[in-house]
Amino acid sequence: MSVFVHHDTADFIRAGIFGTLLYTFIKAILDFAERFAPSGKKHITGFPAFLGFMYLELLDASFSLDGVLGAFAITKQVLLIALGLGVGAFWVRSFTIMMVRRGTLTVYKYLDHGAHYAILILSLSLLIGAIVKVPSALIGISCIGVILISFLASKKLNNGQKIT
Repeated sequence: MSVFVHHDTADFIRAGIFGTLLYTFIKAILDFAERFAPSGKKHITGFPAFLGFMYLELLDASFSLDGVLGAFAITKQVLLIALGLGVGAFWVRSFTIMMVRRGTLTVYKYLDHGAHYAILILSLSLLIGAIVKVPSALIGISCIGVILISFLASKKLNNGQKIT
């Protein structure tokens, strides 16, 4: 990809190497922690559980970083930003728990696949975005469209209709 990026090629390569090394480091820590996990148990406790928790926190922080930076573009009031991000995180958590408890992914068989295809669209947009400007509206509409199509296909399947 750095061949196609005509400006800041060295920065692009450095960022890619740093991201790969960071991912490898975190993955190695989790693989190490898995060795201490008791087999056959549903719940992990102790040090492996702590490492798993820290991994999730690191992922959450990395995915939230763009939200924080975007919030500073709107306002510089830290309390308002923290409140907005907290409400958003609480809503997403509550929504996820509700979907798990209701068994939504077992009822709507293709919804999980639609989410993965949406992630594919997001990753391709990142790669293409390094070369040309990709409109955010196009990315958002594409992801919503894929998830909507997977939802409708699941509804068709549940109603016993043939999916074409």
